[in-house]
Amino acid sequence: MEKKPRNPVWSRDELILALDLYVRTKGNPTGQDFEAVDEVSAILNKLHRIMGNATGETLRNRNGVYLKVMNFRSSDPHYLDQGKVGMTRGNSLGSGLVDHSQKMTVAARAIAEKKAVGQRS
Repeated sequence: MEKKPRNPVWSRDELILALDLYVRTKGNPTGQDFEAVDEVSAILNKLHRIMGNATGETLRNRNGVYLKVMNFRSSDPHYLDQGKVGMTRGNSLGSGLVDHSQKMTVAARAIAEKKAVGQRS
């Protein structure tokens, strides 16, 4: 049986967009937020198509985006102050972004706007 190739590691731009979703949903995206999760998924897939990367059904899909967003909990001081731990195997780059979440939210909007019109970063 041939092993399927793994999806690429999340880029800084992708992590910023995921962090923006985390901030907008106050760290707890629920069913009512899945439209926003789907929106981020669509932007990320468009980014990969613009960059000429192969896309598949698992690349930055709803489940993957949701999981990445939840990975930010392990670096969120508000979440940790409640005695909770969060996922420990998230991307290490993402943990540095949480410390600068307000700046990252501004950056996320700029990245999303550029991707909407098909510009490379």
